[in-house]
This record gives sequence, C-alpha cells and structure tokens, in this order.
Amino acid sequence: MEALNEQDWRRLILAIQRGQCVLLLGPGIAVAPDDGEAIPLRTRLAQMLADKLPPGEVSNRDELTHVLQVYHHQPGIDRCNLEWAVQEFYARYDNATTQLHQELAQLPFTLCVSTTFDSFFLNALRLVGKTPVYDFYHFRKKRDSYLMDTDPERPIVYDLYGNRGEGDSLVLTENDLLEFLINVVRGIPPLPPLITARFRDLDTSFLFLGFGFRHWYVRILLHVLQTYSHRSRSLALEDACFFTNPEQRQTVVFYEKAHCIGFRQQSWESFATDLRRRYEASISSVGQIKRPLPAEAPRVFLCHNHPDREAVERLVDQLHTFGIGTWLDRQNLRGGDNWERQIPRVIQKQVDYVVVLQSSRMVGKVESYFHKEINEALERQKGFDEGFRFVIPAQLEHDVLLEKLAHLHTVDLTLPQGLKELADTILEDWNWRGRQRIP
Repeated sequence: MEALNEQDWRRLILAIQRGQCVLLLGPGIAVAPDDGEAIPLRTRLAQMLADKLPPGEVSNRDELTHVLQVYHHQPGIDRCNLEWAVQEFYARYDNATTQLHQELAQLPFTLCVSTTFDSFFLNALRLVGKTPVYDFYHFRKKRDSYLMDTDPERPIVYDLYGNRGEGDSLVLTENDLLEFLINVVRGIPPLPPLITARFRDLDTSFLFLGFGFRHWYVRILLHVLQTYSHRSRSLALEDACFFTNPEQRQTVVFYEKAHCIGFRQQSWESFATDLRRRYEASISSVGQIKRPLPAEAPRVFLCHNHPDREAVERLVDQLHTFGIGTWLDRQNLRGGDNWERQIPRVIQKQVDYVVVLQSSRMVGKVESYFHKEINEALERQKGFDEGFRFVIPAQLEHDVLLEKLAHLHTVDLTLPQGLKELADTILEDWNWRGRQRIP
C-alpha cells in the first residue's frame, strides 16, 4: 500500500484549514507512553483478562470484545465485574498522554470522535492550552446533550463507545456491540444533532487513525453515520496488520468506492508530526498560526446575518490576535429546533459578550434568528451593573444601525481604527470586571 503523496497532504491540510475535517481516533493509536512494544491498551487489557480464563476458551486473545464476552460467562462474573476491570486498567493512565496525541492537539480540529476508553487526547488538548468540550454516547439510555459547534480552542471530544465514569454506557462485549449498532441504526437513543449534522455534511472529510477497518461492524457504523457520497476524499491510516490481512484488498475497494476513503501506510507518530509541521508551514507565510488563548480570555458571541459570514470569520482571526476568543455557529444550525434551544444557553451561560455585527442585510430582515439572539443578549444586559458592557453593537457597513440598539455606543468596523476600538472596548471592560471580582 502506498504512502501519503503530496496530493494527499494538500487535500488534508486544506480541509483542516477550512474547518471541514473530523478527526476519528480508533483503539489502535492508544498505546501507553512507556510501552516500547507499542501494543495498544485495548489489546493489553484483552491479553491480561485472557490469561485469567481457562485454556482454550478464547479464540482471539487480542480482541477485547471477544475476551470480555467469554469472561462475562465465567461463574460468579457479572456486568459489574467487566466494568470494574476496564475502569481499573485505564485509571492508571488518567493523567497520561503521548507525543502523538500532543501533535494532533495542536491542530485546529473542532470535532474528534473517539472509540477508545483512554483520555490521552483530552489530556493533550488541555496540555497545549485548549479547553475541550466533552460528551459521550450511552447506547442504553437517552442522555441530554447540549453540544454546540465550537472553535479550535474549544474542540468537541465525543466518546462513541461510552464513558468510564458511567460504566453501563461502555460498549464492552460482543453482545454490547450488537446492541450498540442496533440502537444507533434505530436512532434510539439518538446521537447528538451536532454529531449527525457534521457527519452528514457533504463537505466534511474524515481523518481515521487506527480505527480498525478490518472489523465487519465498521461498515455498518459508517453507513449509519452517512459518511458516504461526500464531495471530499477522506484518509485512513491503519496498522501493518491491516495491510497484510488476506481480505485487505476487498476492504479497501469497498471503502474507496462507497465512502471515498483512501488508505495509506505510515507510522501514526511520524504522520502526526509531519501533519503539524506541514500545516504550520502552509499558514505561516500569511501569519495565520493561532496561539492558544489563556483560560481567562474573554469569549465573544458574534451575532450576525449568514450572508455576512465571510467577514465574520475574518473577524474571528483578528480578535484572536488581541487575545479574545469567539463563539461562532460554524455548522449553521440556525434553521432548526435544536438551534432554537441552544440560543439561551449560549448567550446566558457560555459567553462573556455579544457583539452584534450590523449590515444592510441584517437591517432589512423583519424576521430572523439573530433577532432572538439580540433579544436574549439585551435581557442578560439588564443583569449587569451600570457602566459594564455585555451587548456591543458594531457596524460591518457605515451608517447601518438597528433601532433596538440605538441607545448603545456602536463601533464602526469600516474605519481604520475600528477593529482596535472593538478589541479595546472588550478588554477594558473585561479587565474592569476582573478588578471588581478581587476581594
């Protein structure tokens, strides 16, 4: 199987730059930092449990779901024993990460879907200064999920096979895996709307690392998630065993034709390092490398009309250079009930300011979701003491104003000093708030 070529690299880096690449981490890359043999944790656990079983009971001692299925049927063993075994084994790595995960964490992914039980990527994101948003799927019961699209500094990490903190959510045995697949197909319980929206977006591409494409159930899972018929090619890096498997060619043909996934062979560690270096080189010439914002940086909701999106996305990068974070609805979920439920939560709880970016396209709209955003923001403004700001009107075009914001000072972004005035307005108020909080 061929290694990555320049076309692969260019396509992947462009997708990352555009925020259109979803990272999918499989169990193959989860290797203990001090493991010189580079055996995945999942395999280590399977072998450890297989050693406790009577000889001849396990047909594949490297496959965890199979070993746990056999282990479950031993005298005196119930589901709780399985959960405890997994929790105890992985707990020793709760604060660990690897160089591979740290390299990936420095890239601007906004969504990572994981099928592992470790916390390596979450730990790596925090180590490089990011603030990940975490959630997981429970295949046996519906959970309230309030995932909203974030930015590269607050990426979503979603555990598809459950969370160790809720042991009954973990997909452990072969029976669990079948039940998981059936429930995902039925949509009962449903995956979060944001996850399904990202997977179904035809402009989304996927980067699979150690996902385990040799397993039969991956075909069902990816088909249900609708990763097929996308406009952009996706990329999968598997271990050496995948490429020596007798059925490898049949598997590759299926995914290349049905899901437009290209398979390449390269060590995951060197791939992650090369990807980070190539990505930084591709944007350094125009000075676009974003450094992580400090945890105490203010966070701004950019209220706008969708046709102004290009100008708004430029403003995101510009504010970042001033040390100001942003919340932006990159998945354009405005049209559905899910977005309507999200508005109050974001504006009332998750941001420090709302900047209303006024334009002629906004002023001319009699009915739109941005009106609801503004109304929510003005309602929260009432809770601030006199002299403090929360709602900050700004103009993308000169002399364009919304009447409901006429009582507030407006920043004119069409003027040369407009951007700096907006940043100074936010930072001065933010610093003043901080001084008020000091006892």
